[in-house]
Amino acid sequence: MKKYLLPLAVLASVDAAAQSPEATPTVAQSPMTRPIGAGQVFNPDTSINFLTLYKSQKREGADKTEPDGGFMLQEAEIQFMANVDAYFRAVAMFAVHPEHDHEHEEGAAVDPMVEGEEREPEEKGYGIEPEEVYLETTALPYVTLKLGRFHADLGRHNQLHTHAYPFVDAPLINQRLLGEEGLIENGLSASILVPLPWYAEVSAQALQGDSPELFSSESSSDVATVYRVRNLFDLTDEATLDLGLSAARGHNFWNGTTNVRGADVSLKWRPTQGGKYQSISLAAEYLQGEVGDRLIDSKLSGYSTWLQYQATQRLWVQIRQEEAKSEDEGAKAHRKLSGLIGFNPTEFSSLRLQLDQLHDDEEKPLNSLLFQANITIGAHPAHAYN
Repeated sequence: MKKYLLPLAVLASVDAAAQSPEATPTVAQSPMTRPIGAGQVFNPDTSINFLTLYKSQKREGADKTEPDGGFMLQEAEIQFMANVDAYFRAVAMFAVHPEHDHEHEEGAAVDPMVEGEEREPEEKGYGIEPEEVYLETTALPYVTLKLGRFHADLGRHNQLHTHAYPFVDAPLINQRLLGEEGLIENGLSASILVPLPWYAEVSAQALQGDSPELFSSESSSDVATVYRVRNLFDLTDEATLDLGLSAARGHNFWNGTTNVRGADVSLKWRPTQGGKYQSISLAAEYLQGEVGDRLIDSKLSGYSTWLQYQATQRLWVQIRQEEAKSEDEGAKAHRKLSGLIGFNPTEFSSLRLQLDQLHDDEEKPLNSLLFQANITIGAHPAHAYN
């Protein structure tokens, strides 16, 4: 426990210093307030976000820490965004992240080791891929159309980029059901703003279906479909309630049908006086998936619930409880409890320390320490309200 106290003390001391008038950083001009020259009008807003991470994991009672720990680049995201004309907006985001080890994935061939032969350590590299590249309408009343590659509107958390996660990592059920990067697909999306006294949105998406975890088919006409309904209510001037329902269906790699259902809720409070210094957010999400004809983890379900408390202008304290389980015979439910303390000097930088305890298939729990630096440079747009 003593090894965790030093990072906590550092964060606390930095926050105390930041609260003094002398330490308050100068706020940079936003892209909307900076003078715009003739050349800037035709140039897209460009930004880079990168996440550096230190990870240490150890089984309770074990002598050594788990492999694949230490310092690493968790992800770097390069984003370009601009209005094409009065009718369209274009967005292109490219993500750089460590290449995933597919050696132990289901169906992957593994060469047996020859007795007495030592296997050389593999060099870990990085890959770059288009995370989101799409064209979006800006002039249609009540309807927004999107064409390209984007995050599917399946639940609340799947719509977030890695640097916008409430915690350092995604919930267990999202990782096991939707994959490590979430459900990102090529397709067409339509979002309709329903004219009601409160904010109500209905979205429908047709996806190509090329994700190995959920959707895949030899026929290009077998598209996957995703539907989401969202209702946002202003309870008071200081509190909002957000309710969402999601569903997805499509063919999979095993010549079966995949069905996913989800529900999410969030309650947010921020006082009208002093809201810059204090706020509370409580959220929960449930996902259930059936991957037809898959032999392992054909039925998965789980939930995650988390509380975020803004204690001062720059200091956040958070806690998360989650569970993911398979209906396979003899499978144990995986449960994890996480605590996080975050220091956010500005909207462009954040330092976060997260402690986890995971109860999985092993007899002893896995304890983890994660320390993340989240940095953004350039004209990064504000995230959607979520």
